[in-house]
Amino acid sequence: MKKIMFFAVIASVLSVAGCGSNPTHVIYNGAPVSVDTFSGRVTAIAVSPDNTTLALGFSDSLVMLWYPIEHKPVRKIQKHRHIINSVAFSPDGSLLAAASGDEVFTITNAKTGQLIDSVVMFEGPVTSVDYSSDGTLLAVGFADKFVEIWDVQKREQSGEFKGHEGVVTALKFRPLSHILYTAGRDSLLFIADVDDTVSFKTKESSGYINALAFSKDGTLFAAGGTNDLVKLWKTEPLTSIGWYQSNLMDVLGIAFLPDNATLIASDRAGTVVFLKITSPSDTVETKGIFTVGLSELGRFKAHDGAVRSIAVSNDGSKLYTGGDDRTLKVWDVKAILENLISQAPKGK
Repeated sequence: MKKIMFFAVIASVLSVAGCGSNPTHVIYNGAPVSVDTFSGRVTAIAVSPDNTTLALGFSDSLVMLWYPIEHKPVRKIQKHRHIINSVAFSPDGSLLAAASGDEVFTITNAKTGQLIDSVVMFEGPVTSVDYSSDGTLLAVGFADKFVEIWDVQKREQSGEFKGHEGVVTALKFRPLSHILYTAGRDSLLFIADVDDTVSFKTKESSGYINALAFSKDGTLFAAGGTNDLVKLWKTEPLTSIGWYQSNLMDVLGIAFLPDNATLIASDRAGTVVFLKITSPSDTVETKGIFTVGLSELGRFKAHDGAVRSIAVSNDGSKLYTGGDDRTLKVWDVKAILENLISQAPKGK
């Protein structure tokens, strides 16, 4: 088993405070396409590669495969004893990984529901899971500051990373690579080449990251966290190109649309905001909004309570949001964008 070590600080991320008060936002007042209610809070969402099925994680320890069009479960998977913090499909859709507060991560056959692996690492609650885009590796984050790399084919641990000094809050593989990004409550963001056992780190100025997302081509990544900021980077070379802050309360979910030009974020207050990626030189500081490289298209109240997870269909047509109000909502992305753009002030 190889240990992945870190050695260099490569970037700092600017954190800014909100400016002014009572900002004016464009509000989407349309209804969701559908609303489904469950027995537990919706804590995790993943979209299957074929776009037909959702994997849902719940606060009551249930994992469910769900048909959003038919509004019915494909299969209920009850393999855990505590809250589900994260779910992830393998790239071919055959496997489903789940991370739970019971200190176990599981890998299940997504077609049959058969349990393949149930792994206890004795490193605290499991906070996050993500597959590499070739499906050979599964990254697993823990509350006890560790990240483990799991060899999917050999069904064994192949590496570990111990750079964080607190809970690992989020992790994602960069598309088309074995480069892993991890964030923790120590306010550190690490970027690790899993194959070369080398990693770098960058220090946040304040707060910590709750959510990470990559653009489909892997050229951009975004993060949101407790400092109420949405931040945007180029991956090569690592460059901070955007940040946004305005009346958000702990960013919990973040996702790109496939156009690589639109970013969606959700927060603890139940808000979903649509952001347009602009030039890093386009700076706006007015009416309580501070933004560089990102501009707000608009927002809406999606749930009563926190929106802990969001996901976008692979064709970009649907937005899925899961809330503490125990509902899953499906939104028409085209309808939202058309409505927000139609309300935009002239010249925007």
